[in-house]
Amino acid sequence: LRLGMVVEVRGTVNAGTATGIAASVEFDDDLQGPVEAVDESQSTIVVLGQLVFVTESTVFDGTTLATVEIGDVIEVSGFVDGGGNLHATRIELENESEGFELRGLIAELDGDAETFRIGGQLVDYSNAEIENAPSDGLANDLYVEVEAEDDPVGGQVRAPDERDGAHGRLVGVAREADDLAAEHRARHGLPRRGRESEV
Repeated sequence: LRLGMVVEVRGTVNAGTATGIAASVEFDDDLQGPVEAVDESQSTIVVLGQLVFVTESTVFDGTTLATVEIGDVIEVSGFVDGGGNLHATRIELENESEGFELRGLIAELDGDAETFRIGGQLVDYSNAEIENAPSDGLANDLYVEVEAEDDPVGGQVRAPDERDGAHGRLVGVAREADDLAAEHRARHGLPRRGRESEV
């Protein structure tokens, strides 16, 4: 664990003393991918179509807002606001890392084209390995985690067809959808929405 990481702690709490005993502490980044834009004047970075806000308390490792470059792969941990923007508590340079990751709510789902958006990022799931989807399939406002091994192509995060020899896929996480969505809402202080699940 490192400074600035947002973690999930499970254990017991003594309400009288506001202390507790942790049974487990888990970390999972909110976003990992190539930097697409940097605006030092606004203290923002765009990664995989997601707007990331940098504050005075953001911890940097291996880079800074002044030195991060377009194309650098960074890992971001932080909190999401009601507009879906990520306020970074930690940003770490990960140029040696393989694969990209983003989380968020499905929007603009197109079942015919097999695409949807998370924030500003278009995702092609036509060849995706989908885990824990609801019985009636994907829908807008479902909370998903997307993983891909290849660079975005034509502005899309894409799961390449295995027949073309490319190495990549989009997957969900191994936990139950409702648990993940509830965790996302609780972690980021957001109200529940009408329907939530996970790919």
